[in-house]
Amino acid sequence: MPHDLEICIACDSEEQAVANALAAAAGGANRLECCASMDVGGLTPKANVIRAVCQAVPDSVDVLVMIRPRAGDFSWTANELDGMEAAITEMASCGVQGVVGGAVTDGQVDVLTSQRLIQSAIGHQLSFTFHRAIDAVVDRIQATKTVIDLGADRILTAGTPWGTEAGAVSGLPALVDLEQSISDTAEIVIGGGVSLTTLPNLLEPFQDSLYVSFHAFSSVLSDGFTDQQKVGSLKKLLF
Repeated sequence: MPHDLEICIACDSEEQAVANALAAAAGGANRLECCASMDVGGLTPKANVIRAVCQAVPDSVDVLVMIRPRAGDFSWTANELDGMEAAITEMASCGVQGVVGGAVTDGQVDVLTSQRLIQSAIGHQLSFTFHRAIDAVVDRIQATKTVIDLGADRILTAGTPWGTEAGAVSGLPALVDLEQSISDTAEIVIGGGVSLTTLPNLLEPFQDSLYVSFHAFSSVLSDGFTDQQKVGSLKKLLF
């Protein structure tokens, strides 16, 4: 059964973003996650950069944008939340299909803040991916059910704690438990060390799942840019 491939692309400049987006699309990516400042885990890119990406890629490729105003934790001030809602509105005007965000405070989903972000996305007819902030919670399964109830469409997770070096291979038992627990009510996007080497093992438990996709970044880079051939090699494994 085929699974979607989501490629995270660096979007610190218009030229860089368009080159990465075109390479990912040509390699067979179904979705792009557009981020600036990948050295700190990804922040919100500039609108002109995202507008250029949306104009460059075919309509068959969904463009998602990170909504994260700063590095560090995922607990947002009132001013930061206002800015994140404004960023969602701005990105919607650029032509994106979805946004990526989330809010966690003291190991728990910040329900009110997450609800505002998700409702803002829904109001602009955008999908919402709750990002790896979900890996910063105490109880990932309960947190995932919470954000699904709030309206999230996808959950990006490695199944391992945020801030550690452990990737999705180490988190595979937790990922299997999560997929079984949420009963196909939302899509699980598996990210964190997804590569040609790890993908076969990561894919095996989910061969029959309609609600699991895979997310890659560093493994598809060559000289700092997204490599079409590396994306294509990953994509072939998903069919």
